[in-house]
Amino acid sequence: MLLDTGINTIPEEDSVSFKQELGVMWSICWPVALSSFCRLVMALTDVSVLGHLGTDYLAGCALAWVWMDITLTFVWSLADSLSTLCSQAYGAKNYLLVGKWLQIGLLATAIGSIPVGLSWGYVSRILQGLGVDKSSA
Repeated sequence: MLLDTGINTIPEEDSVSFKQELGVMWSICWPVALSSFCRLVMALTDVSVLGHLGTDYLAGCALAWVWMDITLTFVWSLADSLSTLCSQAYGAKNYLLVGKWLQIGLLATAIGSIPVGLSWGYVSRILQGLGVDKSSA
């Protein structure tokens, strides 16, 4: 039986309560939150240890984190767009398109990772070229 709500009618048995929706959201979000927290704690541990070694080491660590975040933004953007496109194709039950988007996205991410990896290998020279002290770079 359909509820008479005007233009958008939904079957009565498909309605979801707020508590059910909150439970589903919680089951999805807690692993992501835990993973982000653990990554933050690892970075905090690195910075804490390097802070005891001296300011040059701490400055080098900070520059390394900034360089990693800037260069990884391009790779993360490719992966994020892949998530959107694959989920839309999956929702449309077009599983062949899901596979195509996945292959295209993984190839683009792999190709995009090559210059990022190369920049990480030469980060000291790049930072010195930008005017950073040799002791920090």
